[in-house]
Amino acid sequence: MSFNVRLVVKNHKPKLNSRHEYLFQSARRSLPVDMPEDWKIDGSTGKKEFHIGVNTGAPVAKTTTALFIPNHPNQIENAPVQVSKTSGDSIQLGVKKSDQLTQDVKSLDGILVIKDKKTTKGYNVSIPLSEE
Repeated sequence: MSFNVRLVVKNHKPKLNSRHEYLFQSARRSLPVDMPEDWKIDGSTGKKEFHIGVNTGAPVAKTTTALFIPNHPNQIENAPVQVSKTSGDSIQLGVKKSDQLTQDVKSLDGILVIKDKKTTKGYNVSIPLSEE
């Protein structure tokens, strides 16, 4: 038994369906970006928690929240709420360590999501950790 199919290839760009174009634009705007160069980020490791600090160099609204999403598994507990606090031009975030963490972590790599009243933005980060 054989099966033959004729495939017609045209040398032009496909037409975009403008009805769905906004979905792609929205998705592109939601992709994480590099953290602004004037921001400073650091972290420390405690017995049961990682502490992350971000200094933005500009006032941060009290309603601003932060969330850390790691690139590597088993570094943090995903279920507990991550508690963030703002003060002046900085954001502090506490992230519970995973009970499956088997080795010392020198840095946390992932996405830091900053949300305020108007926007939600993700930043690619590599956070060097020091001992408390």
